[in-house]
Amino acid sequence: PHTTSSSKHQQQQPVPTHATLSHTLKMPQDAQQFFNSIPFTTYYILILIFSLTVLATFGISTPLHYYFSSSLIFRHFQLWRLITSIFFLGPFGFNFIISFLIFLQYSKETEEDVCNGNAADYIWCLSIGAMALYLIGGWLLGIPFLGSCLLMYLVYIKCNMTPDVNLTLMFVPIQVKAVYFPWALLLLHVAMGQSPWVDLVGIFAGHVFYYLHHLYPKMYQKQILWTPSFLYKVFPPQSVGGGR
Repeated sequence: PHTTSSSKHQQQQPVPTHATLSHTLKMPQDAQQFFNSIPFTTYYILILIFSLTVLATFGISTPLHYYFSSSLIFRHFQLWRLITSIFFLGPFGFNFIISFLIFLQYSKETEEDVCNGNAADYIWCLSIGAMALYLIGGWLLGIPFLGSCLLMYLVYIKCNMTPDVNLTLMFVPIQVKAVYFPWALLLLHVAMGQSPWVDLVGIFAGHVFYYLHHLYPKMYQKQILWTPSFLYKVFPPQSVGGGR
């Protein structure tokens, strides 16, 4: 298990690794219509992300209370870090805004298109990704803030489910097929001097879900990834917009 000193985490802030993405949300003319179209799970996670940033930005809380630490989580029972380490996208600023919009876009599309708008299925999708991110990113690699890994996780899933869509990288006047887009992002981030590990962790986690959810059933005509029934009882199927 990886543990580090408090001073290190005080200085280390999560760096959004998808600030280069220019594939933007298509906002309908009616803002209220768009707001109401945000599916249930995505809607409440966005509130959580925004709240964590507000608390950290105004000094009500601190990233020291957010980062992933297996020692603090499992020995000192600070279980909230399982949530905060993955949904904290940094303090207010340009990078936060970009990351927030990217999460909105890809979370919305994954919940609607991959999970058919079912909150239970999407929560299970996020849970599988989170477990992989905790194990590989948090525990093995010691990445304290996993929000950028989560962004790449969602990007990878959506891009592989719609492989022939053309996407564009910001400041790079070329189009890339969606199936190659996560790798193009990875190469661009490395060229910008960023570590590849955050993206690789997200890609690995995304491929685990994509393989179990889509590839294995397609190859062997057998479903092995089932959403637990209790999630359907807690979060029964809702209409688009989460029934708000």
